[in-house]
Amino acid sequence: MAGFGLVACTNDQPAGSGRSEIRVGLVTPLSGADGKDAERGAQLAAYVVNTDLPGLTLPLGAGQGLPRLGGARLVVVPTDTGGSAERAVTQAVRLVGTDGVDALVTADSAGVTAAVVQRTERLRVPSLDGHSSAGFLTNLGLDFYFRTAPADRDLGASAFSLVRSRGSQVGRVAIIAASDETATTLVPALRDLAAEAGFQVVTAAEFAPGADAANAAKQIRTSAPDAVLAIAAAPADAVKAVRAVQSRGAALPIIGLGNGFLGTDFAAGVGGAGAGVFRVTPWSSDLAPRRGVTKAVAELYQQRFDSPMSEVAAGSFTAMLTLAAAFNDAGAVASDKVRVALLGIRLPGARTIMPWDGVQFRENGQNTLAGAAVEQLAGGAFKVVFPRELASAPVVWPSSAPVG
Repeated sequence: MAGFGLVACTNDQPAGSGRSEIRVGLVTPLSGADGKDAERGAQLAAYVVNTDLPGLTLPLGAGQGLPRLGGARLVVVPTDTGGSAERAVTQAVRLVGTDGVDALVTADSAGVTAAVVQRTERLRVPSLDGHSSAGFLTNLGLDFYFRTAPADRDLGASAFSLVRSRGSQVGRVAIIAASDETATTLVPALRDLAAEAGFQVVTAAEFAPGADAANAAKQIRTSAPDAVLAIAAAPADAVKAVRAVQSRGAALPIIGLGNGFLGTDFAAGVGGAGAGVFRVTPWSSDLAPRRGVTKAVAELYQQRFDSPMSEVAAGSFTAMLTLAAAFNDAGAVASDKVRVALLGIRLPGARTIMPWDGVQFRENGQNTLAGAAVEQLAGGAFKVVFPRELASAPVVWPSSAPVG
């Protein structure tokens, strides 16, 4: 791999800080594929912090450890939530009380994350969320919860930006959603955004997770929309929604939102019915070869884990690295000082691996510079098509010629 050396060095006895390491707990469902990816992303961030990689233009890429804490190493302490809020809270309290972690990174569902961060708020433990998008999380009034990941409105805004780019071709939109946790927060956000942008939501049809989507899809087709917004947390439900909407041969534009559309399971499962489907994603592997620092990190991830970097891994990596930068900026491990440092973080997009404007937090903990790209499925692969400055392929609206 070109551009910087990959020789790891350690510094177990930093001077001045009295601490040889900063310990960060990772709260995620390790028993699942997403949890494993989250752990890999977090561990890669620790590697970047602890290793001298002078050519890597990320926070703490050059040098070893946290310089303002005497070179203290970043150590990731993962725990398996099993997707259970009760178990996650128990594990998070154990991480703080028994394992002595200084902060947490969460990569789980909104429900699990809410349970954890409300409990750890009472312990005054900083937590950084690199995964969930539910709007209610930043409305809980928590002082120590921060989220690098985009919120529901950010994801919806990217979808409507694509729709708006079609001009008079689109005025009527429909929503089909698996009635899961993602839909609970995202459907209202999409309704609000549609009203603000002047689009008519002609129907919003839901189906039970794991159930058949035929009736919901019939409701969608009957409403005669110009475009369909599909929401699903699980790949199987995302596949069902797309297949059902397209089952009568209708070439409806479908824009997918939610984790169900982001995994490789979706593209493989939807087959030919997915041709031309769009998805909104906070991270795109299609962008990696075209951005120097993103390419370097994606190659390093592939090299270390023999697997391509996923959206979950990228989110966990970004959250962990941002938290490490805050500890370094604070020059201390005291939670109040780390919180102040997080509120003062200003990372430009060029110093992250994400297709965002950067990282900067509001008082409520939300990253104001987070965003998303829109990809389109063609030939079994997703390519970025919007916004145009990031695109590697043109938008192909169903039944139309390519447009730039």
